[in-house]
Amino acid sequence: MKPNEIPADVTIIDILSDSSYALEHIKGAQNFSVYENAFMDKIQEAFTPDDKLVVYGLNNKTEEVQRAQYLLTQAGYEADILDGGLEAWKEAGLPLESSDELTPMVGEYKVAPETSRVEWTGRNIGNKHTGNIKVKSGYLKFEDGVPKEGSVVIDMDTINNVDLDPEYKPMLEGHLKSHDFFAVEKYPTAQIDVTGVEEILGLISGPNYRMTADLTIKGITNKVSFPAFVHEKDGQAVMNAHFDIDRSLWDIKYGSEKFFSRLGIHLIDDTISLDVILFGEKG
Repeated sequence: MKPNEIPADVTIIDILSDSSYALEHIKGAQNFSVYENAFMDKIQEAFTPDDKLVVYGLNNKTEEVQRAQYLLTQAGYEADILDGGLEAWKEAGLPLESSDELTPMVGEYKVAPETSRVEWTGRNIGNKHTGNIKVKSGYLKFEDGVPKEGSVVIDMDTINNVDLDPEYKPMLEGHLKSHDFFAVEKYPTAQIDVTGVEEILGLISGPNYRMTADLTIKGITNKVSFPAFVHEKDGQAVMNAHFDIDRSLWDIKYGSEKFFSRLGIHLIDDTISLDVILFGEKG
């Protein structure tokens, strides 16, 4: 269906992410993101197969529309597809609108420990382990919607593993807390202090800032840099960031070929992958 041929009795469905919808969407469109596992559950709650629907994604080049069409067809819906998607609608000069959710974040948002966390992944020969670490405290500070500074204190005593059987899980967790790795009794917290923020322009979704920070582990501080996706959702400031570190720079030497010889199957990769997930509430 072409952008200028949509009947008045048709409901237009934006299937992109909620952050994309908040930024811009076809006037009057409703948002049901195909990227959510509950996409069809929400569609079926709102519409019957007899309702007239038109769905759109960004354009005809990406695959979100094909996925939506497949799911809708499987459930007995006959939704039309907007030719060219949002980009074609914009090129035709047809009306757009933005969500009220785009009110810029201003001031300090206190990190919520109960929902925030750091996820870690470590690797050895032919294997890897993953887990979580709880956040103790922190804040993010904004000026006109742009993050300017922040700090997060990580409770290293809560480091856990999520992939091992109950028999082996306590052994790994205890080893991670020992002097071989994070020496938690002596260094109970780690800390990330944001020192610089650069906006990544031109993106609707995905990382929208590049941050530099001081990362302190075991009392040792080194600079790190990483892309981050920072946005507002349901009144909270949300930050997702991923980066890798070389653990040896923080004096975590156990199993590293930089410090031990002939490790064989006991070799442990120096790279630790970290995913920082923060939820901030207005202070």
